[in-house]
Amino acid sequence: MESGRLEGRLEGGIRVFRGIPYAAAPVGALRWRAPRPPLRWTGVRKAHAYGNDSPHLLQFLPGQDEDCLFLNVWAPEPRAAPYPVMVWIHGGGLVVGSGRLSPEALVRRGVVVVSFNYRLGRLGSFAHPSLAAACPRGEAPANFWLLDQIAALKWVRANISAFGGDRSRVTVFGVSAGGSSVNLLLASPLARGLFQRAIAQSGVGGLGPFRRLRHDHQGRKSLLSVGTQYAHGMGIDDGPDAASALRGLPWRTVAKLGSRVQEREGFEAVVDGVSLTDDVETVFASGRQNRVPFIAGSNSFEGDLSRVLPWVDQPPRAQVAARLDRLAPLYGRRADDPMLWDELYGDVFFRTSALNLVQQTAKSGTPAWNYYFDYVRQSNRKRSRGAGHGSEGAYVFDILVLPGAEDRAMARSMQGHWVRFAETGDPNGPGLPNWPRYSGAEPVTLVYSAGGIRAETSLHAEQHGILREAMREAWPAP
Repeated sequence: MESGRLEGRLEGGIRVFRGIPYAAAPVGALRWRAPRPPLRWTGVRKAHAYGNDSPHLLQFLPGQDEDCLFLNVWAPEPRAAPYPVMVWIHGGGLVVGSGRLSPEALVRRGVVVVSFNYRLGRLGSFAHPSLAAACPRGEAPANFWLLDQIAALKWVRANISAFGGDRSRVTVFGVSAGGSSVNLLLASPLARGLFQRAIAQSGVGGLGPFRRLRHDHQGRKSLLSVGTQYAHGMGIDDGPDAASALRGLPWRTVAKLGSRVQEREGFEAVVDGVSLTDDVETVFASGRQNRVPFIAGSNSFEGDLSRVLPWVDQPPRAQVAARLDRLAPLYGRRADDPMLWDELYGDVFFRTSALNLVQQTAKSGTPAWNYYFDYVRQSNRKRSRGAGHGSEGAYVFDILVLPGAEDRAMARSMQGHWVRFAETGDPNGPGLPNWPRYSGAEPVTLVYSAGGIRAETSLHAEQHGILREAMREAWPAP
């Protein structure tokens, strides 16, 4: 390995290495800078425990520190042929989460799994005129969380062969903010060549607003103006010493987030001209994305997230409301049914967004597959409205608690598709349900449901056409 020798542990026949530094600690002068290579160490470093988590919204949880750029590797027993590699990106809205993981079932199917921490909240997404002025030419001045993800992928490319992994078969996959991160890595020129397949699970990306670094856009403040407002709130003026004053704030102060949306704005993807040259929709529509085989999909009741992140008074609510008379019958509900808004929430921010990127990928001639996860575990069906946000993860990793026979079968099939895709770039294989590629001529979605796993053509096409129309009205192309 480039940085030094490691001692891991053998756990149930799996080689496990935790807490490996993949970049230098982003502290002091490196706060709000692109990550630097990790420092070398002498002797053998024990990789037995997870590294620090990034400070995040839930500061009462232990194990957080600004020195947080660590990753973890789970690998099968060595063999002559290298294993495909799956790099997991955790979710959490870019304000919570960590790379702590239980991927043993995946590893036993013959893949190396990597997870990692990345900077969250204000530590991961912040800009200020004084910081931007001091940023070296050509270095990305924002999206530090995305730069961390790219640094982790560079570490994988340089080091994964030492763990038995195949650097030419790297799959990035993630859920929620992790799925959105996959979409953004596909759009980032800095990530080109670092992975060969991509799976976005319930990721936002294709349609929606993107904040700009230096100027307001579509009614949204620039990241620089958000940063200036924050600095003023901390008693820091716009003088030449602002950068050092900001970097001198305690990390607990910087990481502290308010509960109101306006106190947390800016923790998102930013078009900064380097790590992201345009919004994802424009990049994909013009065929400039990193062209690798792509799976994207969502769950049937993503709307359960609306209770945590309500969309009241947020675009495209008004544009969707203007189309309720057309939409309600397609959902089998009355236009004044408040439960309709939960279903619309899920389809606007997840289903339609994912489908749009799959369509654009297929249009560019790149292999793409779409899924719709509508499976609810046997014990929960009487009290569930559908598969909630992130619920498919338990099947991908096969970490179900007290599963029934149907639950186990679903986990085997879904995990089988994911592993086969990591191996070959195609989710189809012996003993797996057939999953046709998506194309304009055959717009096929694979449905995972209690009634079986089946391929459907033009699934929910009418409602998604209406929602796409509303979204493009709310967020017109730049």
